[in-house]
Amino acid sequence: MALLAGIQLLTPQGEAPVTAEVLLTQVQTMGRLQTVQHNYNGVLRHTTAKEAEDGWNAVPGVASLVHTTTRNDALITYRAQVRAGVDLRMVKVSGDPETGFTVTLPPTSVELAGVQARAEWVRPGFLWKDANVTLDAERVAGADAIEKARSAGIAEAAHTQAEIELRRLLEPLTEAEITFR
Repeated sequence: MALLAGIQLLTPQGEAPVTAEVLLTQVQTMGRLQTVQHNYNGVLRHTTAKEAEDGWNAVPGVASLVHTTTRNDALITYRAQVRAGVDLRMVKVSGDPETGFTVTLPPTSVELAGVQARAEWVRPGFLWKDANVTLDAERVAGADAIEKARSAGIAEAAHTQAEIELRRLLEPLTEAEITFR
């Protein structure tokens, strides 16, 4: 849950009704609202290998021989954090105090906040040792964590939570109804 500190949203008694522009300015100055984080632990097997150069692929068996003799295998464990939220600078607010306000949120963004990968074992290729097999596996682990988070509905949860947080912050500003799109 994102903490939004240091923002004075309440208007003093007796001031003019809040306009859509005032609401929009208040929301947009908050910047990015991170509302959901998922943590993942995983294990994956990662393989790298060289490809046969240019014309050698046409020679029967060469591509397979090159792949087999340069294949590096690694068993990787990883921890990854995936965050989702909305960029409040892209929010749109329309309406007025008489008819109510409509807040249109931008699409939710999902991003990798961090990943730590560790090679539990590595089997180098016979003719080529890939020094970057763990680094490459870390990239794959990050993509795996993002895919798992998307499948688990992180974007939808972040969108819903953003609506809840914004409603909580904006309702004290106006008595008009606030709807979200």
